[in-house]
Amino acid sequence: MTDENKIPDKEYIDDVEGMGYGWATPCNECVFAQYDGKTQTGCDFGRLDKFKKKGIDIIPAYDLNRNFFVVKTFCNAYRGEKWARNYETEEYIDQVKKESIIKLCYIIIVGDGWNETSVKDTEWHEKQMKALDNTGQAVLNQNIEAASAIIINNSSVPQFDIYHKAHELFNKTSVDFYILGMSDDSDNYQCIDEAFKSIDYGFYAVFKSGHEIDPLFSVNINRLLNEDLENISYIKGYDGINGTVVQSSIHRHLYGNIGASLEKKIEETCKEQGVKSLVRSWDEFNDPS
Repeated sequence: MTDENKIPDKEYIDDVEGMGYGWATPCNECVFAQYDGKTQTGCDFGRLDKFKKKGIDIIPAYDLNRNFFVVKTFCNAYRGEKWARNYETEEYIDQVKKESIIKLCYIIIVGDGWNETSVKDTEWHEKQMKALDNTGQAVLNQNIEAASAIIINNSSVPQFDIYHKAHELFNKTSVDFYILGMSDDSDNYQCIDEAFKSIDYGFYAVFKSGHEIDPLFSVNINRLLNEDLENISYIKGYDGINGTVVQSSIHRHLYGNIGASLEKKIEETCKEQGVKSLVRSWDEFNDPS
């Protein structure tokens, strides 16, 4: 394309920095792109306005066919014509919301290590079983169904009893569940790393057995991720380890808590790269649950 024919103040799609690396999304072939003739004017899903409010760069671009925008981040609402052929136009938005709903794994940690100082009598044992039952029921009562649950025994409660209670809770549900046990005295982060080996989904949340989880916890996470477009890589717990939410890919990339806590690794990596920390706090979202 010659200089005299080049559209001013726009970038040719092949020249947009970051294209092809997963953090730039061109709207040109998305079914939600609104056009006036050959020029994009908006987004039926409302994503352009939300990205702008969050300070995400929206770059005017063009190819040989039309003018459109490139969003300098990943947009999980992008859908092409091949996808659209499976649905009626009026179904598009609801279908994308269904497809984008968060898949959250719940890690439930039982106990505080084999060397905890509590007296191990019948009352203590029954208390541990009731605590696991309460948190397990809270997972099942989530408004968005859990993708999976991992119960990890970090106590001297017999593994058979944990196994029995877990099956009692989850066996007749559609929630995948796993029962693991620590072989020696471990901290919460070692338990998380062990549990992570059984995680196949995009995010996990951590709770100690006995913690009462708000039924809207999963809904709040989904809202932050898919409606408010918040970056959820690592959210610190609102009550100790309780409520910690982590993106599985960042746990995998930084090898979890091996050598140092994952939180510290993320902080140090962001500092080295000169970018804003990906470690967030529930207080930032004005929502402690």
